[in-house]
Amino acid sequence: MAELPPAMYSAIIRQHRNQFSLPWTEDVKVLGVLLSPFVIRVLIALRLKRVEYELVEVRFLEPNLPALTIALRVEMKATKVTKLASQFRQVLGLLEEAFTECGKGKGFFGGDAVGYLDIALGSGLGWIMAVEKGKSVKLLDAEELPRLAGWAKRFLVEESVKGLVPDGDEYLKFSAATTARTSSTPEDIMRSKLGFVGQEFP
Repeated sequence: MAELPPAMYSAIIRQHRNQFSLPWTEDVKVLGVLLSPFVIRVLIALRLKRVEYELVEVRFLEPNLPALTIALRVEMKATKVTKLASQFRQVLGLLEEAFTECGKGKGFFGGDAVGYLDIALGSGLGWIMAVEKGKSVKLLDAEELPRLAGWAKRFLVEESVKGLVPDGDEYLKFSAATTARTSSTPEDIMRSKLGFVGQEFP
């Protein structure tokens, strides 16, 4: 079937807009917890669109944490933490290069304003701050990654973002609570998340 031209789509939407009209500004509820990067992304997008919403605290499952943040829940040797942090900084180094290319000297990945990539990456800044504080390592180092570190500061104080990304302390509390109530040992959690079930860490 041939694709309809854009003008035809517009005509169809105008003709049936009453049928497809949704009350975007009425009774919008977001289910989840603010510690989840996925929830944070939705809330930022709603703010950008100036849509009023209500956050209903619902914990469906424990958040699937990145490997680096699992380190918060495991007693690791300082050398291993340093190695893991170094590997993560290499990834951030690639993002520093991407920011230089995408931002073109402006404040955000999307240019002058917060865009999709800013939201996707910025929603995880709370976990990064938690690891920095909990493990006494520096990930977003302003000397090594000046552009990315500057972007993170601008993102967190942006009007559409301000107050939505919890600080590191909130994640540290969550990490401690989930570790305390789990039936698995922290080492078992780490092995499972990194795919080393039944094996020693490399």
